[in-house]
Amino acid sequence: MVTQTCQIWNLYGPAETTIDCTFHLVDISADAQSVPIGRALPHYQCLILDDFLQAVVISQEGALYVGGVSVFAGYLGRNDLTTKSLVEVDDEIFYRTGDLVRMDSNGLLHYRGRKDYQIKLHGQRIELGEIERCLLNTSISACVVIKWNDDHLIAYVQSSDIDVEELRHHCECHLPSYMIPSLFIILDKLPLNANGKIDRKLLPAPQFSPLTNIDKTDVIPLTPLEEHLKCIFSKAFHNESPNVNVSFGQLGGTSLDAIRAVVFIRQEICTKVDANLLFANPSIRQLARVIEPLLVTYDDSSVTNTALQLQEDQDRPMPSLCIEILGAHIEDDVKFAEFQQILRFPSNLLNIEHSLTTFGGVNLAPFEMTKEGLCYLDEIHLGSDVYFGNKCTIMPATKLPSKTIVGSFTLVTQKTVNAQSNCVLFGIPAREMPFVIPDDTSVEFFAFVGPYLSRTQFLVFLFRILGAQIGSDVILSDIRCLTDPHLVNIGDHVRLNMGASVQAHTFEQRIFKLAPITVKHSSVLMTNTLVLSGSTLQGQNRILPWTLVMKEDQLPPNTSWSGVPAKQVI
Repeated sequence: MVTQTCQIWNLYGPAETTIDCTFHLVDISADAQSVPIGRALPHYQCLILDDFLQAVVISQEGALYVGGVSVFAGYLGRNDLTTKSLVEVDDEIFYRTGDLVRMDSNGLLHYRGRKDYQIKLHGQRIELGEIERCLLNTSISACVVIKWNDDHLIAYVQSSDIDVEELRHHCECHLPSYMIPSLFIILDKLPLNANGKIDRKLLPAPQFSPLTNIDKTDVIPLTPLEEHLKCIFSKAFHNESPNVNVSFGQLGGTSLDAIRAVVFIRQEICTKVDANLLFANPSIRQLARVIEPLLVTYDDSSVTNTALQLQEDQDRPMPSLCIEILGAHIEDDVKFAEFQQILRFPSNLLNIEHSLTTFGGVNLAPFEMTKEGLCYLDEIHLGSDVYFGNKCTIMPATKLPSKTIVGSFTLVTQKTVNAQSNCVLFGIPAREMPFVIPDDTSVEFFAFVGPYLSRTQFLVFLFRILGAQIGSDVILSDIRCLTDPHLVNIGDHVRLNMGASVQAHTFEQRIFKLAPITVKHSSVLMTNTLVLSGSTLQGQNRILPWTLVMKEDQLPPNTSWSGVPAKQVI
């Protein structure tokens, strides 16, 4: 029991940073859920970076890099490991800890786990430590979970009084399906290295094939339906001879393999089978018993004929002019970057008004699978003057209003579209951005009036009317040089050359954010430079051509900057 007079300090640090690099005085009342590892010790610096060595935002998880006076020089005689462990950031050496952390709003670091043990399996990011913690809540004494051949999760368990079914049932009750190990291997003792840690290299390789010969093997002859399902299980779950009494999970199958099996069954046996039916009856014999009644009044030939006809229709070449002939409603001035996706869409469900433009990789989804395993189709209606960015996806039942811009990599569904026109959609799923498409009059104003205002005091007066704080003797190159005038403060004797821009807004994780920008006296922004939100130029700064001043950069007075991102020129 900890008394009120007792102080507990939580110290964190690997040996490569001379034992400790962060500290935190534990608050017993506030740190009940999670104890932070705290802040950096004096003369240390902690960076939280993503996979591209860019700083993450508050509360976002990232890799911890430690720099400072006590970072080690390298591993003796192991230059290869030293190269992997040490990185240079802004001319300083940082140690790549391999730990995942996040920073809260109070500036405290919270440990989240090891990056080496965070994997990606079938598109899902999985923390192996979370599975191990779940297993340790049973009667086992130790365990380790690994990824095997990019297809399976294997759990090695040290125990003498637990069986596989009990472990699997426990995981199914506490973990999502994609985190349940394909195979549980029970050992009397896990192999250890000289330091007393689990030696993953000495773990025995999993053997999936013996599962076909366990004592559950039945001598009852297989029915034709069971033989057919056995062939499908063999293809879907990558097992040459699956046992008819063993669930697909014990055969090493994953949730994606199960979906593949459902597709094969619906194509070859019965279209009334869905994923829920397979998960409720995971073995071949169980599945055959529930499918057999569905085939009493079912004609197999309809599936085969439909599949063959579908294949013939997909392979038959059709010119682009056939889209309207096949039943689609398409008006004038419609520009498709790629016809292949349009031709694959059910023509009678496509309604496109005039002046639509698409860029590369636009996907009009012809159907959507429901949770019940049913195929859902509906009309897609695209209004006039709609523009699609690269690789965006439009789902069934979508009705886009006129004058809509859909950003790249955006997923649009019927639930995420606003009924109003003049909107910009961006994100997964699509969200409406806090700005609208300029009307034709504003375009004419920029095109015809803008050039007459460039580099004149009339342009300065206009921006002052729009809310900008601009001093005397300021020359602005173009009417587009200040994107958010009400957030810009410009001192005296400032010059913005052609193509220079001051932008007070950014998108962070697809969220629109604004921050003020200050450019103090006698600064010069040369051709094609960009200053982002939150930045401050302290005065007499020279921003050389093609330079990007990053968000919240603070540039000292009387300095020159160049590069992307901007670095001081000595």
